[in-house]
Amino acid sequence: MISASLLARSFLATQNLPLGFDPNNTLSVELVLKARKYLSDDTQTTLFWKTVLEKARLLPGVNAAALNDFPPFYFGDLDWGAATPFSVVGQPDLGPGHEPKLDSHTISSGYFQSLRIPLLQGRDFAAEENPNHEKVVIIDEALAESYLPKESPIGRQVAIGDAGHRNIYTVIGIVPHLRYNRPDYPQRAFQAYFLYTQNDGRDEVLLLRTGGNPASLITPIRKLIGSIDPNLPVTRIEPLNDAIAKVYAPERIASYVTCLFSGAALFLCAVGLYGVLAYAVAQRTREIGIRITVGACSANILQLVVLQGLKLTGIGLIIGVVAALALARLMSRMLYGVSADDPISLLVGILMLSVAALLACLLPALRATRIDPIAALRE
Repeated sequence: MISASLLARSFLATQNLPLGFDPNNTLSVELVLKARKYLSDDTQTTLFWKTVLEKARLLPGVNAAALNDFPPFYFGDLDWGAATPFSVVGQPDLGPGHEPKLDSHTISSGYFQSLRIPLLQGRDFAAEENPNHEKVVIIDEALAESYLPKESPIGRQVAIGDAGHRNIYTVIGIVPHLRYNRPDYPQRAFQAYFLYTQNDGRDEVLLLRTGGNPASLITPIRKLIGSIDPNLPVTRIEPLNDAIAKVYAPERIASYVTCLFSGAALFLCAVGLYGVLAYAVAQRTREIGIRITVGACSANILQLVVLQGLKLTGIGLIIGVVAALALARLMSRMLYGVSADDPISLLVGILMLSVAALLACLLPALRATRIDPIAALRE
């Protein structure tokens, strides 16, 4: 019971974490360009993404549409390999191997609108920005507060990439820091967003925000993709909420299974205690009959049997609590936001077992109060 309570509270803690974005009413469509015409010609790739965005934004019910190479929670535990070194132009360079790193993401304009991410400062990417224009970047609030705390980051330049292969980007916007995976997965401290046309990405996820059920867009978007490139398969299409639910599936299953087994154990405990007390009452039928004959009232008999059961329960609770606290240490890596010796989980386990034990004690106790003293003495 204590283990189940710990896992349930841990799961609730992860579910209540602020994500920094709104996944509701959002459909995700993974598109991977593997055809030779895209691999050999960047113009074809750019034209495809541009056409998809333009037509998707015109679909009935679509409030916003955008591209992103790595949406939050979308690829589960997959590490996109985007730990990119960076430095702020004008600040001391720490040298190779010592630079801070950030999580880099390529997006289109409208990405923050699609996930309802507020723009804290500056502006979003403009549609006219392309590889021939100045390279621009949108950074998260954590990076701005750590490296540019006393000045406006807008207009400052950031060098991004390994030594010898760095590109200079101008900061045009600030957004909140987002959670991209489960809390037990390594989270990088800083995030930066680059315009997808300034990179050669051929793997993108189309995000469509609607005012209703995102599943209603599945058929229209399949037809739209087919009209642009009939040979391009849509390998994965689902509401973003479903993708997030899959990431948390192991924790959810572990909580459900543990609760199921703990419930079965609680039931067996109650049945076992009931059986022991029922047998004890049967063995003490004559004694109880004599007690009633000499003046014991129903409350006395009830108290006699219930206290016997609660003594057994108390011994079991002491042993169980000590064992649970010892075993909970082994679960500490599975927990988030809850300590292994969480008093609430401990109290919940004790209360549930105590209530079950009390109910199991009452039935034999009530039966004992109905013993006919004459019949008992004749046995």
